Amino acid sequence: MESTVNPEQAHTHTLKPCASLCCCKRCLLFANFAIASAMAVTVPVFLSWLAARMQLGHAPRPAVDAPTQLHGFAAFVHDASGSLLPAMFGLFFAASSVTFMWGFFLPKSHSKRAFSRLIISLLAFAASLLLTYWDPGQVFKWWLN
Repeated sequence: MESTVNPEQAHTHTLKPCASLCCCKRCLLFANFAIASAMAVTVPVFLSWLAARMQLGHAPRPAVDAPTQLHGFAAFVHDASGSLLPAMFGLFFAASSVTFMWGFFLPKSHSKRAFSRLIISLLAFAASLLLTYWDPGQVFKWWLN
């Protein structure tokens, strides 16, 4: 009897290094997603601030223009950003941990690229946290108001 391999199963991950370049490209694409999600962690807060600025006609001020006093589109964006912020943290940590694990199963040349992208994503996440700490325009202070 001959055993046939299903083409869909040929590209799945096993505990062996990836056999196909297509599989490695998918792994590295996921590593690129880790970098993008690390940089996008602070995006929901800035979108909320931008929507409030458009509605108010000036930059929202902490303790004066409270986000809870907004109406319409700006209130919707602020409420959505409250859900998107934890989701972006979750996506970043999921993408980073999967990239870390895949780095062990990729061929050596692709493994180095996966780990370098992981380091870049961690640096981008650190930059996002520094942006939060620096808080230009008191955006985060206003958002937490």
